[in-house]
Amino acid sequence: IIDDNPIEHHQPNHPFSSDIKLVLGDDIQLNFNGLSGSIKGELAIIDEPGKPTIGNGELTLKNGQFALMGQNLKMDEARLNFVNSPIENPYIQARVTRQVTVTTSSDLATEQEFDRRYLGNQAPLMNNQQATVGVTISGETAQPEIKLFAQPPSIAQSDILSLLLLNRPIAQATNADAQLLVQAISALHFNATDGAQITQQLQQTFGLDEIGLITQTRYVPNKDDPTKEDTTTNPALVLKKSLSPKLLLSFTTGFMSGSNILNLRYQLSNKWAWQTQTDGNTNSMDILYTIERG
Repeated sequence: IIDDNPIEHHQPNHPFSSDIKLVLGDDIQLNFNGLSGSIKGELAIIDEPGKPTIGNGELTLKNGQFALMGQNLKMDEARLNFVNSPIENPYIQARVTRQVTVTTSSDLATEQEFDRRYLGNQAPLMNNQQATVGVTISGETAQPEIKLFAQPPSIAQSDILSLLLLNRPIAQATNADAQLLVQAISALHFNATDGAQITQQLQQTFGLDEIGLITQTRYVPNKDDPTKEDTTTNPALVLKKSLSPKLLLSFTTGFMSGSNILNLRYQLSNKWAWQTQTDGNTNSMDILYTIERG
C-alpha cells in the first residue's frame, strides 16, 4: 500500500515535567578534573518545561584531594548547596590546606626582616617554623570568591601561595617558579586587591618593575596550504626590568608554546626609541616613532 500523505505526529498536550530525588550513599567516589574523594548527600532535581532545571539539597565531599598546579592538596571540607539553585550553579564552600615546615637560611631571614621594616611587608618566616597554608572557596560556582589564608596569620599572601604550590617561601623561589606562581594567580581568579598584592610582592622578590600575563599571538604555516598562515594564541609570562631611566629589558615566555623572546628597548627621546628582539632563531632591530593623538 502506497500512501502519499505524510504521517502526522501529534505533540502531547501536557509537556513532560520531572521531580527526581537523588540519594548518594557512602560508596560513591568522585574523580573529576583534579578533584577526588567520596561524595554523599541528597539532591532533589526539578525540571519543568520552559524553566531552568533547579536543585534543592546538599552534597558533601569527604577525604577529598585536589590537584592544583601539579600539587595534590588535602581538601578539609567541600559542600555544594542547592537552594532553588540552577543545577549548574550551586553555592560552593570548600577549604584546601597544606601543612609545611619552613626552612630558611640566615641570609634569607635577614632579607625578609629588611623587607618587613623598610618595604612594609608582613612578618618574616622563621627557620623550622610550622605553618598551615590554604585556600578557601565560597560563593556561586560560576564566580566564586577565592582567598588565601595561613596559620600563623602574619604570613604574607605571596608566601602562602609559594608554600602551597612550591613547599618553600617566595624568597627561595627561582625565576622558573615565577611562571608557575603568576599562572596560578591567573587560574585562581583572585579579586583585584589580593591579586595586585601578590603580584607586587612577586615583583619585589624578583627585583622586577613589572610581572604579568599576556596573550601571545604566533603565526604558523597552514597544514593544507604552506603558502598561507594560521594564527594561534597562548598565554605568556612577561617580566620587565628597567636597567636605566631610558633602557628597558623584557623577557616573554609562552606557557604552552615554549617560545622565549628577549626584548631590549632604548628611549632615544620622547618620541623616538630603538628596539632589538630575539627569540633564539630570529633577530630583529627597529627604530620606533610614537605619535600621540587626542
